[in-house]
Amino acid sequence: MLIAILAARLLGKNAFGIYAIASIFIVLLQGLIFGGIYDYIIKNRDEDLDSDTCFWMNLGLSVVGAAVIVMLAPIMAVLVHSQMMMLLMMGVAPSALVAALTSWQEALLLRQGKLTAFYSVGLMTETAAAAIGVAALLSGFGLWSLVIYRYAQLALASLCYFWMVPRLPRMRWHPDTARSALGFSGDIAIGRLVANIATYSSDLLIGILVNPAAAGAYRLANRVVLGISEVAYQPATTMAWVHFSDAGEDEAALQREWLALISLLSLTVWPALAGLAFMSGTVIHLLVGKGWSEAIPVVALIAVSRMIALFQVFFDAMLGVRNRTGMLVKIRCGAAVGSIAALILLVRYGAVGAATASIIVSLAVSLLAVRIGMVETRLRLRTLMAALAPGVAATCATLVGAAVIADLAALTADPVMEAILTVAGGIAGWGFVLLIVYRRRLPILHVAV
Repeated sequence: MLIAILAARLLGKNAFGIYAIASIFIVLLQGLIFGGIYDYIIKNRDEDLDSDTCFWMNLGLSVVGAAVIVMLAPIMAVLVHSQMMMLLMMGVAPSALVAALTSWQEALLLRQGKLTAFYSVGLMTETAAAAIGVAALLSGFGLWSLVIYRYAQLALASLCYFWMVPRLPRMRWHPDTARSALGFSGDIAIGRLVANIATYSSDLLIGILVNPAAAGAYRLANRVVLGISEVAYQPATTMAWVHFSDAGEDEAALQREWLALISLLSLTVWPALAGLAFMSGTVIHLLVGKGWSEAIPVVALIAVSRMIALFQVFFDAMLGVRNRTGMLVKIRCGAAVGSIAALILLVRYGAVGAATASIIVSLAVSLLAVRIGMVETRLRLRTLMAALAPGVAATCATLVGAAVIADLAALTADPVMEAILTVAGGIAGWGFVLLIVYRRRLPILHVAV
C-alpha cells in the first residue's frame, strides 16, 4: 500500500494506471504459482511426499506463463497506446521463475505448521522490499521502481525460506506424484485463476475502454482498501488451509475453526473497513492529494465489497479440504461470468461503475459461500449469527464514534488533526463494545487471536 501511494503521488494517474494494467498478467500468473500445487504440498501430510516433482510442475507453469506475458506485451501496448506498457510487461515476466522457487519453499514451511515463522518472514521481507522500492522511487527510477520492488520481495522471501528450510529441489520426476498433484490442484488452480480474472478484469476493461488514468484511480483505491483488509484476510486464508487440513473429516473441529476465524475477522476487519469507507475523502486527500478525488467514492464502495467478501476468505480451503474442488471451479466460473457481465454494463461509469459491480458479485458469492460452509460443517444459522453479533455491534459503534467526533474535529481546520480525532472516535466506539458490552466473551476472543 505504501509503494502504491508513493507511486501515485510521484508519477500521476496516467503513469500509475499504465503500471496497474501491465502488472495484471503477472499477478494472475503468480496467483496460480501460489495456488494449486502450492496448496497440494500444504495439505498433503504424507512423510514420503515427493515435493521435488511438485516444484518442477510449478516451474514449468511459470515458464509458460512468462512466455505468454511476453507475447501479450506488444498487443497491450497497442490497445492502451503506450510503449512503456510493453517494456513493463516484459520486465516483470521473468519474476515468475523466482516466484516458482519462493512458493515451493513457502509451502514446505507451512506444511510443517510453522505459521509464526511464515509471518515473521512476511514482515521482514515486505519491510525490506518496501524500503528498496521507496528508495528507487525517490531516486528517480519511475515506474521501474515497482518492478524492482516485485523482484526484491520475491528474492528476499526466497533467501529467508532457504535459511529456515535449507533444501533445494532435486532433479527427479515421478509421474504418479504429478498425476496426484494435478488431480488435486487442477480445479483449485482454475478456480483461483477465474476468480482473479474476475477481480482484475476491472483494471483491464477500464484501462482499455476508458483510459489508463481511470484505471489508475481504481487500482489506487483498491490498493488502499486491500492494504487494510489483507492484513487480516491473507493470514486468515493461510491459517484456514493449515487448520482445516488438521481438522480433516472432523466436522465439529472444522466448525469450531471456521467460527473462530469468522468471529475474529468480523470483529476487527469490518470496523476498520467501515471506518475507511466513512473517511474515504479524508484518506485520499491526505495520502495522494486532491487531484485524485475521483478515487474517493471508489474507496468507499470497494471497502463495502471487501466487508462482504469476509466469507470468501475460507472458501478455497473449505472446499479443498472437503474434496469439493469441482464445485469450486463451477462457482468461480459463474462468478467470473457475472463479474464481467456487470463490468460491461457499468464500465461506462468508470471506476465507480467497476466498484459497484464488485459489490454485486461479492454479495452473490459470499451468500453462496455461507450456505456451503453451513452445509459442510452442519452449522445452524442461529450459531453463525451469534458469532457475527460482536462484529456487527463493533462496526456500528465504530461508525457512530467516528461520526460524532468528525463533526467536532472539523472545527480544528487541520486535516491531519481532523483525521486523527476521527480515527480516535471510531476506536473509542469499537473499544466500548469490545470491553463493556462483550467483555464476557474476551476469553473466547483471546483464544481466537
